[in-house]
Amino acid sequence: MPAIKLMEALTQVEEQATGDTICLGDIIDTFNGRGFGALLILPSLFVVLPTGALPFVPFICGVFMILICAQVVVGRRNPWMPNVLRRIGFARSSYDKVMHKAEPYISFVDRMSSPRLKFLALPMSQRFIALLCIILSAVTAAVALLPLASHFFALAITFFAIGMTSRDGWMTMIGFIITILAFAVMPALIASSQDLMGPHLIAPLPVEL
Repeated sequence: MPAIKLMEALTQVEEQATGDTICLGDIIDTFNGRGFGALLILPSLFVVLPTGALPFVPFICGVFMILICAQVVVGRRNPWMPNVLRRIGFARSSYDKVMHKAEPYISFVDRMSSPRLKFLALPMSQRFIALLCIILSAVTAAVALLPLASHFFALAITFFAIGMTSRDGWMTMIGFIITILAFAVMPALIASSQDLMGPHLIAPLPVEL
């Protein structure tokens, strides 16, 4: 399966989608047979970028990524998604705005990525990475209400996805580093969220006897 560049992948989604709305089903149809990694790029980016500040975005994208990664773990060749998720979409105008803001960074990553450390692209390595991405996706969905928390975990998934699509083991290694850092700073993020949004965000309400 040939490696593809990140910007190429995102451009193809827009070109092949019809109408004013881009649905998750459009993403799946665009990359069907081209690798599961490409399917993780867009939802993870939507969490990393400012759109991830909306509470429902990390949750929906997290569930989507869990289903995609689970299929890698069990060895499916072609992606499958229930219709209820395939119909979830967002305005093409929103997609254009996100891509316009992200294009300089995406192009930079494309220039830096190339097939390296190819042992990380082997099937068993990909299954392990997919299993790790399931954990990251679950956390991304679970911490949707914590400021910045979901962004860190989704960023790790983004680099794993880039590594899968470009066969770049160095991008995968960056994904591992971000994963470690994300879990390391999680207690601080929870503490800061309690200060900003109140102690009852995490702690249970006191019970009066």
